[in-house]
Order: sequence, then structure tokens, then C-alpha cells
Amino acid sequence: MSAQPSRTSIWAASARAVGSRFDEPRRNPDSLADKLMGREERAMIAGHPLANVLDNDTPENRQSPEVQSAAMTLIVRTKFIDERLVRMVRAGATQVVIMGAGWDTRAYRFADILRGLRVFEVDQPATQDWKRRRATEALGPAPANLVYLPIDFRTQTLADVLASAGYDPRQKTLFIWEGVTMYLPEQAVRDTLHWISKQAKGSMVVFDFAYSALIDQIARAQLGEQPEGDRAKLVMDRLRQIAGWGEPWIFGVPTDESAKYINDLGLEHRETLGMASIEAAHRYLAWTEDRPFPAPIRQMYAIAEAVVPA
Repeated sequence: MSAQPSRTSIWAASARAVGSRFDEPRRNPDSLADKLMGREERAMIAGHPLANVLDNDTPENRQSPEVQSAAMTLIVRTKFIDERLVRMVRAGATQVVIMGAGWDTRAYRFADILRGLRVFEVDQPATQDWKRRRATEALGPAPANLVYLPIDFRTQTLADVLASAGYDPRQKTLFIWEGVTMYLPEQAVRDTLHWISKQAKGSMVVFDFAYSALIDQIARAQLGEQPEGDRAKLVMDRLRQIAGWGEPWIFGVPTDESAKYINDLGLEHRETLGMASIEAAHRYLAWTEDRPFPAPIRQMYAIAEAVVPA
């Protein structure tokens, strides 16, 4: 048995799993996540409200503010990325690189449209080994075009690891960087985005991020400052739990300056969507009113799309 995987990767997959049980049109399209979250995986986040729903799916447990927040956020995130995956395949992309892949299921869910493309999943060995084993048990053999690439960021670079597996920097590629940047030092984020900017023209990167104001708020809370409001307290409590898992949030894009941040690194910013925005709720949560969606979806958290300019 390999070492334990990242618990935040289990958290994200559990949020997708719970959201996949919701009724349409407010449903997470990742129905395979529910199959991956077995007894051992749920035990790793025991006590978290998401684990409670996976084990005992009652209306009362579903109404937990943390369950609603996590599930709705991951619905937005999953649908946003899925849309861009389909768009890039139709636009002629031949490679998909999923960085910090965790429990990503897109190679399985989109097996038909990805046939003929190469899909690279890059992650730390402990998480990747566990995911591979569990995916084989729950979903069957991996698609033939899926390449698992373990990486040790202390001694290896993304470029070297991909090159060793046949990645071609001349081919149009979609880079998916989901649920990763907030855990990394700023220089690692900058270096990765700058490297992507040097890849084939028309390539795209989709990544989510916290704003620096949230990282500052976390730092103040660690010094004893109490956040105001029930929603803020909920977010801080959950972030403290993540820090207790050894995976604290440490990086944020300058608040409200994502376009400049991305463009300055050599990419062309296309869109930033706030996870808690009315637009996100309209687009992905079937919300029709001009007021915030009535669930504590995370504030100061967004997802962006950028391309390698022609």
C-alpha cells in the first residue's frame, strides 16, 4: 500500500461526488467521483460534513452549509473546465496535461472525444499511486491514451517530466491546473504559467486560485483575529482544518488583478469567473435571479482561462 494521498484531493473528489447526486440542472457532471470515494477514502476525511453525506445521504446532512458550499463550488469549477476541454478538442488540441491531477476522471468521462489525444496526469507519487489503484478497482483499466507521470517537485521540473513521456511542445495543448495554485509558493506558480506561455500557440491553461486578500485574512486569523460573519467563520474553520491536514493555503493572485497578473507572465487572459459571482450561479447553477446564490459559495476565489498568444 502506498503512502496516503493528499486529503484535500479527497475533499475535492468528495465534493464532486456529493454534487453528482443533486438533481439536474444543478448536478456535478463527474458521476465517477462517487465510485472512487470508497470506505478508505472517506475515512481520510472522517468527521467532515462531506463524508457524512457520502455515508448517510439525508436531506438534513445535505443542507450543511459546508456541504452546500463545497458541492456548489465544485459544480462551477468542474463545468467551467469541462466546457474548455470540449472546446479545445474541437479546436484541434492534441494533448491534455492535468497538473496536480488528484482524482481527476476526465480521461474516463471524455474517453470518446479524447480518443487519439494524449492525456498526461502529473502528480506527487503518493496521491497518484493511490488514485491509480482505486481507479482500476472502481472504474476498470485506464484508457490507453492516459499517461500517469509521478513528479517530485524537489528534484524534477514539469518540463523534464513531460518530455520524458513524449510530450510535444509544438502541439496545441490544454493545461488543467485545478485545486493546486493556492498550496504553492508564488514563484512556483509564476514559473509554471510562464513556462506554459512558451508552449505551442493556441494552447490554453485553465486554473483556479484564491485572491491575495483571502491569504492575508488567513494569516490574520492565524494570529488570533476573528473573522466577521457566519460565512467568514465557516470558511476560516475549514481552512484551518486543511492547514491541520498539512496543506495550508499560502498563495493568492493580487486581488482583482488576475488579468494583469496573467498577461504579465506572457499569456493572454481570456476570462476570470468568480466562484461566488451571480454570473457563475446563472451559468452553472440554474440561478435566474440578480442576487447571490443562497449558499455560502467561497468568496475571494476564482477560476481563469488564458491562452498562448498567436
